[in-house]
Amino acid sequence: MPGIASVENSTGTYFTMIIAELAQQFSGRAFGELVLEHCKKSSNTQLAAALLGSIQDLTEQSKKSVDQQMKSMNESALSGDFWRKDCGQVLLEVTAKARQHMLANEHRASDEELFNVFQTISMSFAHTCSKDKSAKAFVQKSVGVGFFGRLLG
Repeated sequence: MPGIASVENSTGTYFTMIIAELAQQFSGRAFGELVLEHCKKSSNTQLAAALLGSIQDLTEQSKKSVDQQMKSMNESALSGDFWRKDCGQVLLEVTAKARQHMLANEHRASDEELFNVFQTISMSFAHTCSKDKSAKAFVQKSVGVGFFGRLLG
């Protein structure tokens, strides 16, 4: 899989520069902050529409990867550490797992398809936070949003 436009991460997985560049752009920010930013900028209805659109853009193999990863991530989401995790690292982990899942099923995914998996997972969490105030408050508290920030945001 390595080629001219590929880079290797610390786990030995290769990503084309698009995913690597996105991960660098997302790096230094908590994953929970990305989720909360989606909530802040969009209404529940807009998030539901974005999530539906994101799901519709997925291939069948991508949908299976999202389902598989969401089961695991939902358990992790009960820990504040999950939401404080570096967003760039979460992107790399999600796309690596999606790529492995799809390759195991003889499907070679594009970076766009892999990013759509990450986007669908992010939007799913944002949609949940927009519907469930206690979930949103937990994410806010996990990433260090103070009491008044949680009250107002």
